[in-house]
Amino acid sequence: MRWLIAALFAAHAIAHGVGFAVNWQLISNPEVPFTTVVLGGRWDVGGGGIRLVGLVWLVAAAAFLIAAAAIAVEARWAFGATIAALVLSLLMCVVGWPAARVGLYLNLALVAVLLLSSVLGWGWFSATTQEARHVAPDNSLSR
Repeated sequence: MRWLIAALFAAHAIAHGVGFAVNWQLISNPEVPFTTVVLGGRWDVGGGGIRLVGLVWLVAAAAFLIAAAAIAVEARWAFGATIAALVLSLLMCVVGWPAARVGLYLNLALVAVLLLSSVLGWGWFSATTQEARHVAPDNSLSR
């Protein structure tokens, strides 16, 4: 199951790459047209501002790739990387609203998969959260 979750996170990283590429005008996409307006049309950030937004989309893509790798290798810090990637992605969905509304739904689906995997005891998420809850105390100072 962890490989499936890692693959979902990697695929979501590719979707964030589109936000970067469109904002830097590297590609044109009729479903996500280039614009310098963010927050549902409330703020025109201009050409430089939208490039900065594009860089944050790229950082979010990198965060998802890092989280996917952490999940795949069952790294102890996978849970934190996963949460960080999801929070950043949700923030970018707000910035890119309404064009990024599909990303919001995908993020919510990923949260549901993670919660389901925890409840059902599947893979890394369950093991990581159980380990975090049952950390043995460090007795090295008592000697």
